[in-house]
Amino acid sequence: TTSGAALLFPEVHVTCCEIEPAVFEASKHFAAVNHSPELFPRFSVVFDDGRSHLQGTNAKYDLILSEPSNHWIAGVSNLFTREFYEAARDRLAPGGILAQWIQVYSFSAADYALVARTLLDVFPECGLIRISGGDTILLASSTPIGGTRETFDRAQALVTALPPVQADLKKAYGTGDVRGLLLSRLLLDTEGVRRFIEADGSGALNTDLNLKLEFDAPLRLFEKDATTAAVAKKLYAGARTEWFAKAAAQWGCSKEQAGIF
Repeated sequence: TTSGAALLFPEVHVTCCEIEPAVFEASKHFAAVNHSPELFPRFSVVFDDGRSHLQGTNAKYDLILSEPSNHWIAGVSNLFTREFYEAARDRLAPGGILAQWIQVYSFSAADYALVARTLLDVFPECGLIRISGGDTILLASSTPIGGTRETFDRAQALVTALPPVQADLKKAYGTGDVRGLLLSRLLLDTEGVRRFIEADGSGALNTDLNLKLEFDAPLRLFEKDATTAAVAKKLYAGARTEWFAKAAAQWGCSKEQAGIF
């Protein structure tokens, strides 16, 4: 689905790493939601672990999307380690962004902070997007994340010119307004993520030689306090009104788009 959504934008080329060929074979049965990425000439699939591919290729990417399985599944935590993030950083083109999906259900704030801390140990810039009540994306880059009024004008013009993209956004979020969407979903900037990490108080990192997440995450399936509400409360406590005001002014948002204030 992510590949298909990305391919709706012209001139975008997608390399999809899928470790299980049967998943790719089954994707054709979900054409109603994934836009049949396999039919695009700009799509290629690599049947390999995503980390192995990044460490073995010389290609450069503008955007790396990491959507592994949940952290409690054996073997997944090595896609949240410092070494993986270093590999991703080395494969990003100048100005490129890593987008790391992380769930907040059946998880703890401490484990989320572990991932965020590890990410910021490699990348100097970070931002947090709330997709839904239980899903987030951490954006990471070597350059500041955000944009100017002109950047958003171009982004809005592009989205407006692509009816399938508009339809997807309206179906998921009720609007195709780029500024309004990002202003209401990008809840933490780099400093906001750092405030959340500092409140956690730990200095631990998830590394190949210390796969802390591998052993902690399964325990959260049985902890009463590992709820979406509990994690979200601590996570979003790092947000500041000043950040939204600054972003609204920098992006050229209208009063309607800044209505969350």
